[in-house]
Amino acid sequence: MADVLTASPQRPNPAERNRRPVSLARNTVWQSFSRLLSYVLSFASAPVIVAGMGLTQFGVWALTGALVQYAALLDLGAGVSLARYIAAHQEDDTRCGQYMAIAWLAVGAVGIVLTLVALPAAAPLSRALGVIPAGDMRVVLLSSVVLICASMLTSVITAFPVGNRRMVAPNVGIAIGAVINFIASVGSIELGAKLPGYALANAGAGVLSVLVIAVIVVRAEGRLPFARPTLGQARTFLAYSTKNQIVRLMDLVNYQTDKIVIAFTVGPTAAGAYELANRVAIAVRQVGVYATSAIDIELTSLLREAGLRAVRTRYRRYTEITAIVGFPPVLLAMATAPLLLRAWLSHTPTNSESVLLALCGAYLIAVSTGVGYGVAVAAGEPGLVARTSVGTAIANLVLTAGLAPLFGIWGVLAGTVVALTCGALAQVVYVHRRYGLPRASYLDAVGPALGHYVLYALPAAAVSYSGMIHGRAAAIVALLALAVGYLLACLGWAWRSGRLPSAVAQRMPRLGRFAP
Repeated sequence: MADVLTASPQRPNPAERNRRPVSLARNTVWQSFSRLLSYVLSFASAPVIVAGMGLTQFGVWALTGALVQYAALLDLGAGVSLARYIAAHQEDDTRCGQYMAIAWLAVGAVGIVLTLVALPAAAPLSRALGVIPAGDMRVVLLSSVVLICASMLTSVITAFPVGNRRMVAPNVGIAIGAVINFIASVGSIELGAKLPGYALANAGAGVLSVLVIAVIVVRAEGRLPFARPTLGQARTFLAYSTKNQIVRLMDLVNYQTDKIVIAFTVGPTAAGAYELANRVAIAVRQVGVYATSAIDIELTSLLREAGLRAVRTRYRRYTEITAIVGFPPVLLAMATAPLLLRAWLSHTPTNSESVLLALCGAYLIAVSTGVGYGVAVAAGEPGLVARTSVGTAIANLVLTAGLAPLFGIWGVLAGTVVALTCGALAQVVYVHRRYGLPRASYLDAVGPALGHYVLYALPAAAVSYSGMIHGRAAAIVALLALAVGYLLACLGWAWRSGRLPSAVAQRMPRLGRFAP
């Protein structure tokens, strides 16, 4: 018998209308909003943090965060895979409760292991970096462990409503958590805290955010199911989640390894400069994939209810929408890199413009592949994507190792661009073959948007790289003007070509005049 956690034994569950799935458009908006807010606040806090603690200490914080992200893979992907299993078994609360129990146990196990590892690891890591005492390093590592565990707990708590396609309440909680973290980060720096105090403030904010999210989710859902799982269910679930975890591991190799290598070979200061550019590149990549933030859950439900034929029918349209949303932020960041960094940081660290340009180039094609990934996840075959992810990571490591001795940081970046671009295309081919998707469904959805958006970005690039704009205030004004003009041009083309979602197009004013 399932043991159900309720918000209050005396109060009834929410009305049935609050228990129904929310539309894909609304779910996507709220999923995107909470993540976008997190990145906006991260951008707003970065200059304050760098100015307060210095680029070297910022690099140490970036390094420890990356290391702990690797260690967090010990949960075997239980947290991030849970929502898909909830979606596949949303009519069976007992089954959902059993899978949630597995995820809770995985998070607890990871937290214990990471704590036991962080305590003795602080001293050798402190000696390797040579810029932070062992005691301070221990505080920073343990704070990073608390933060990553808080993130995993959030994934488990929100998995039930997300898997049931009710994503508003959990994302309200995540947005509030992002504000709490921002206040703690900036507040600690303004009060004079250095890296250890800043780390503790972030850890406290992470714990408080989990509590807030839990309260909001339980009040909205009325309950979170919990039941004792069987050994067979645990094996099935962890077999699936482990394959999904391979994709996450390869993503870390592709998106975090360069920073770690730079930290140990060049120094924490260089890693801090790289992290600033990488933070922008990752942010625009995330904005690019926001259109697919709810796709895997939607496709899982669609596959369960209507079969693979219905998924094939939706694939081209979803990919088309992904392209018109995903390409503009990445191309805009590439076109305006000098202005963007100057407006954001005032002083641009060495090589950060080139790093930003190269990383955005590496992520360009990847933002259009989210629907294919969602199809594989919905079909219960994340191993399909895992194989291409492993190949991409191996290629990235081989190219980086081969080119770095000859070209330094430029070799690292070149290897990353080539590997990620080829890997993204390989994933598209692999998914299309496995599920019988026509090649034209991807090319027709992606090609026209990419061609037009690159063309529209050229004037912005000419202004940004001309060197005729000086000073931070001028850079901010120019960046805003170029961004508005570029995005209006992209939006106008998407509207006129009939590629906007119908729900959006019906609410749009007459924008045809803005399209070139």
